[in-house]
Order: sequence, then C-alpha cells, then structure tokens
Amino acid sequence: MALQPTFAAAFARELTCPGCDRRGLLPLDAHTAECPACSAEVTVADILCPECGRINPSDAALCITCNTGLWRACPNCGTRNWAGAQDCPRCGRRIDPLGRLLDRHVDVHVQRSARTDDLVHGKQLDGWAAQRVMDELQTIEDRRLAQIEADKRQARIENRRMLVLSLILAAFFALGALGVSMFLLFAR
Repeated sequence: MALQPTFAAAFARELTCPGCDRRGLLPLDAHTAECPACSAEVTVADILCPECGRINPSDAALCITCNTGLWRACPNCGTRNWAGAQDCPRCGRRIDPLGRLLDRHVDVHVQRSARTDDLVHGKQLDGWAAQRVMDELQTIEDRRLAQIEADKRQARIENRRMLVLSLILAAFFALGALGVSMFLLFAR
C-alpha cells in the first residue's frame, strides 16, 4: 500500500501493482484498488468509481467519466456509503444492488448534456470521452455538409428544369407570334 495515486492518475486499471508490477488494478472500495493477479492492494487518495475504475476528485458525487453515482445512502441507517459497497459498515445491512444498477442507468440525454456542458465550460474529460463527443460532433457536421450538397444538387436540377421550361414557353410564344403574324399577313 505504498502508492497514493490521485485524481490525475486517471483509471485504476492504468495503475501498476507494487507487488507484481502488473497493470490493471480493480476497485475494491472507495479508496482501495486490488491487483487481480497477486491480491496486493493500493490505497488511492481520491474516490474510485465502482463501475469504470476512474479515480475521481475526493469531493465528487458522480464519476466524471461514466456519470455513475459514487455514493449511496444505507436504506436502514442513512449512512453515506461508497456506491460499490455490498453492506453498510455502520449497521451491517445489505445495500440494495438493484438501486445501484438503477443509479447506473442515467438518462442518455442527461449524460450527453453533462458531457457537452463539461466541454463548453472547459472541464476535463478523459481522452476517450472527449474523442467520443468529437466523433459525434463530426458525424453531425458530416450529415450537415451532405445535406447542403444534396440541397445544392436539387437546386441545380430545379434551375435546369426552370430554364428548359422557360425556353419551351419562349419557343411557343415565338411560334405563336410568328403564326399570328403570318395569318395577318396572308389574311389581307
């Protein structure tokens, strides 16, 4: 337990085990990650997300990567517990795992707007989350540009149709005027 990684360390799975030098630690509790290979434990200065293993600032309520709630209240005594805890350390009552799953499934629009707000306000997102947002924005931009091109093609087709129709109408008027002139000329 010599290491004290902080929020800047990103994910528990990126930390190296002090016992066997392997990467890929898993969250054990709010401040402890465990090596799956040798069971060595590493204490983390900030809060681990029980879902993605992100190391979050110690004052965070939601994971900055996956928006999972980091804390749950015990249904029996109301004690604030880490969201990954199975039992309340104060009263020993089992914490509802279904509630934890429901907390995990935050509305997609809320997640997207939170990520967009983070980008707008300059908050730090992980590289993959920022890349995903950028990919979504690029997809939207690609669709917009494709629609503009389709609209331009459609406008060109409509302009050609109008030109052809105008030429046909002009020819009919010219023929009609020529016919009337000929009729008047020969009718005298």
